[in-house]
Amino acid sequence: MRRSLLVLALGLAPSLTFAPGGAAACFNEMEIELREESIKTLRAERSLRSGHLRRAFRLAGRTLRELERNPDASPGRAQHLGARLRRVVAVSAVRLGGAVDRRRWRTPGHVDEADRAANLEWAASTLRELARSREPIDEARYAEALVRLGRHAEAARILSRLAEDDVMPDAYGYAALATAQDALGRDGDRDRAGQACRAMTRRE
Repeated sequence: MRRSLLVLALGLAPSLTFAPGGAAACFNEMEIELREESIKTLRAERSLRSGHLRRAFRLAGRTLRELERNPDASPGRAQHLGARLRRVVAVSAVRLGGAVDRRRWRTPGHVDEADRAANLEWAASTLRELARSREPIDEARYAEALVRLGRHAEAARILSRLAEDDVMPDAYGYAALATAQDALGRDGDRDRAGQACRAMTRRE
């Protein structure tokens, strides 16, 4: 299908060469490339949702690398896809405890503690930037990273606000809140977050 579309585009090009606005009318191969990257992004997001963290990390990371190397990518479209891909790689890294290789976008069997810590800091920094959107999903994912880093009070503030505003995006947010409250010795708040987590898991 892709080859036939490219043939069509090339076949149309001569007739459009001297037409006003011809360049804009030509079939845009770059859009085909970004469509493929969009499909890969959806697959990576689906893998993350289904708990296939290693697959999600590898696919999102490699697609992000392809996107960053594409000189023809539309800035707006590339930025949108890039944000989604960075969310997947960062959340996967957090849930894998930092056991990832960001240079090769792999998930090796052994990662030393120093590299794990660096990867978790990187993931938290990435998610902090995304959380500037003030979207509940991004705030919850950033707070989840903070829990992994032991910054429980900060995570609890973010997640408690989301829970109070009834905009907690999913059970992962409540699970992170329960973990943070437990670390802070707030047994009642921990239990309420745990109950909310179980209730949301049943709905999902």
